[in-house]
Formats: sequence, C-alpha cells, structure tokens
Amino acid sequence: MLNYENFAISLARAVEVFRVAPEVNEQKAALRTVVALAKLGAVTVKLSQRTLLVESAAIPPTLPGIKSLIAQMDLHGVAEIRIAQNAAASDLLELLRGLAGGVDGYDRGGGIGERLRAADVSSVRVVAATSEVAPQGARAASVTDAFESAGILEAAKQTRAEAAAIAAATRTHRPGTPLEQAVERLALDPTAPDVLDQLTAFQHLVQREETAAGIAAVVRAVSELIRIEEGLPDGSPRRNFSIVRQRILKRSFLESVVQLIRLPEWTEAATRVVQRAGPDATGLLLDWLIKAESSAERRAYFDALRDMSNGADQAVRLLDHPEWYVVRNMAELLGEQRSEMAVRALGRALRHGDSRVRKAAAVALAKIGTAATVEYLREALQKGNAEVRTLVASAVAGRKSGALTMPLVFAADGESDPEVQRQFYLALARIGTPNAIQALVQAAQPGGRFFRRRRPEARLAAIDGLRAAAGPAAVGTLEALRDDPNRLIRKAAREALEDLGES
Repeated sequence: MLNYENFAISLARAVEVFRVAPEVNEQKAALRTVVALAKLGAVTVKLSQRTLLVESAAIPPTLPGIKSLIAQMDLHGVAEIRIAQNAAASDLLELLRGLAGGVDGYDRGGGIGERLRAADVSSVRVVAATSEVAPQGARAASVTDAFESAGILEAAKQTRAEAAAIAAATRTHRPGTPLEQAVERLALDPTAPDVLDQLTAFQHLVQREETAAGIAAVVRAVSELIRIEEGLPDGSPRRNFSIVRQRILKRSFLESVVQLIRLPEWTEAATRVVQRAGPDATGLLLDWLIKAESSAERRAYFDALRDMSNGADQAVRLLDHPEWYVVRNMAELLGEQRSEMAVRALGRALRHGDSRVRKAAAVALAKIGTAATVEYLREALQKGNAEVRTLVASAVAGRKSGALTMPLVFAADGESDPEVQRQFYLALARIGTPNAIQALVQAAQPGGRFFRRRRPEARLAAIDGLRAAAGPAAVGTLEALRDDPNRLIRKAAREALEDLGES
C-alpha cells in the first residue's frame, strides 16, 4: 500500500534534486524512487490554500522538503498533479523537470501542462490553479521579464538590434511611472556610456517614490535592477550597479521591504531584494520569523532565509531560544542550509522537551550528513520512534552524506518495521558511494544457511534500494537474484531490472 507521506517526501526530494543538484546520478536516483512508488498505485497531489494533500490526506509542512514542493507548485500555478499507477519514467521525468524549473514569463498555470502535452505525456496530468483575468488595459510585463521569457537577457552580449526590437515591442505598452521607465532604459542598454548617471537618477527616484508613495511602489523596480545586475559580467558596468544597489539597500529601507515578504503579491520581488542585502537583512528576517503570527508568514520568511548563507551564526544562537517554535524554525532553516557550524547546537536540540523540536533537529542533522553528525544521529536511528527514524532516513541524500553509511547499515540490520527498513536502504541508494552500494548488495543476499538468515521482507527492501541505486554492481546483483529460490525475490529482481531497462 502506498504511504502518502513517504510519497510526498520522495516527490518533494526529487523536485529539489532536479532544482539544485546538477549531478545526473543524484537525479536518476530521485526519479527511480518516485517511479517505484508510483508502481504501488495511482496518486493525486493537490495544493489547497498552501496545504499539500495526497489523496485528500493533509501532509504536515514540517516533513522534509514539503514546504519547498508547495513553493514550486505555487510558483507554477499548479493546483493538482494526477499520476497514474505504473506511470512511465519518461513522463515523471518531464513532470520533475517542469516543477523544478522557473516560470516562463507570467503565464502561470499553463507552462507545465503545455510541456507535458508537447512531450506526449499520458500517465501524468497537471491541473492549473484558477487565476484571475487581468483587467483591461493593465500594464504588460516589464522589459526585463520580456527579455527573460524570450531568452535574450544576456546584457554583455546584447546587440543594438535586439535592444531596438524590444523597444519597438514595448512602444505599444501604457507608459509606466518614471521609476519604471528608468529601470527599462537600464535594461535596454546596461553598458551605455552614461549608465552611472542613469543609475544615480534611478537612486534619487527610489528615494522620492519611497517617501511619496510608500515602499511597495519601488520594491519591484529595485528587484528588476538586481536582476539586470546579476546578468552582467564582472567589470565596470556591474560595479556601477553594485555601488548604487548598496546605496539603496540601507537598513531603514530594508526594514520596510522585509515586511512585504509576507504579502503573496510582493513575496518574490521583496525576497530578491533582501537576499542581496547581506547580514542586516538576515537579522531582520530572523526577527520577523520569530514574531510571525501565522504559518503562511513563517513560511514566507523561512523560504527567504533558506538561500542566504550569511547569518547562520545568528540562527545557531536562536537554537537556545525559550520558545519551542523558534528553535524548531531555526533547526529547519539550518538543515536546509546544511550548516556544519550548527551540528553541536542541533545535537543539543535532540534533547529538547518538545517532540516537534527533536524531530526538526534530527532531520536537520540528517540533511547536513557530515561525520560530525554521526554521534548524534546514531541514537536517533536506533532508538527514535518509527516516525523519527523514517524522517531521518528520508532526509539523507547525496554522496556528501557518506559518513552516515555505516549508521544506516547497522540501523537497517536491526530494524523490525519493513517500511522504515526500506527507507534506510533507499537512503543508502541516494548516498551512492561504493560502500553504500556494497551494503545494499549484501543486504539483498539470503544470508547464512542456518544462522543470520535474512527475512524476505528485508531482502525485498534492499532490492528496492538496488533499483534506486542502479549502476553495474546493482544490476549484476539483481541479475543473479533472478535465480533466487524465493519466488518473491525472483519477481522483485525481474521487475527492478525491467525498470532499469536491463530485462
């Protein structure tokens, strides 16, 4: 039977791997896990009021990767994903690529569905969220957005002909505010001889508009300026943009911008601004994360902090905060950042009086996965309840977690719950080092003739791990198991080889 929480975690992890991990083997392992789970039954994943539902079962947002999956579905305007039983690997691959990618222009909702249709995907369907129609005469996307959707925002290589084409295309738009016009001129030619004068004028407009119309009137323009800067090569033009950006992003300005992050219509632009502002912005985000009143606000601030490397020391100090929810939020953040400096403090949090904090700390340590985490995770893997053991195993990923190989092997050997044991073996597959693969090979064997004979359930779980790991060693072992005396083992080995295209 399909475990809905495990499926949600595996789908979320796969999307995250495709989003941030370029290593092909990691992507293959993530895809194989989703393919294997889809064999257990059809499944529908829904997004309803920022809550993830799998077959109408609400998935706790504290589970690994769920918040990130929600963010990606929301980014693409996806309300529902329907996956058929035995969905094709190629179909699921297109889904993962679509969810992991960015939004093409402002056509939210149609992008992934169109991608699946263009690829003749038949076993996966995406239902777009209902969106309001823009009022007649509303201003079209900015020039920067037009450049991005056309794939030509490479300021260093942009030709005069391209700039003229974009200018001609935008002449029919309703004239924007002076601030909008200023940022569009900068987008058209960010290397112009007078660009420093243009940037200085832009800075003065920001200060004037901030005073006259409030921060919301300028945050999108500053966000666009940052996007232009990020597209420039190192050198004088980029330095000019950087100087003006630093002048604009003063603490008083940031104090107002940070508050906009909790408003959905401003989250993306405000987040881009604060993520380029350094430690001051990190401190402000942490302050607002602590006092956020709703889960939606906490999620917005958490997502903004997740990609900010600076300020980890501030988050570590907050692991000693008296409020349990502050400690939990900091543990989740430090785990997402894989902050090695937080290991000792997270280890202390494993003894916190609140079980929610203990779970968050265990998952964070598993995500970090360095040798320093082993002593803290060994006890959680062996003595934690089934939920904690599953969460820890599900959070392990990639060769960077190689130090956890032996603790996972020992935990799997002594595990009595078949599903938890299966998660241990899948974690070894995601680690993918020679030692991890060899452990899976050994676990799939029948064992001694009289002593240390392995249960068929344990061997089947190890075969699932070999299927996810792939590679010559896994394939060779599965081929040998096709002649195993146990009928269930033979069947599982054959199905695994079929999935790997080796039948």
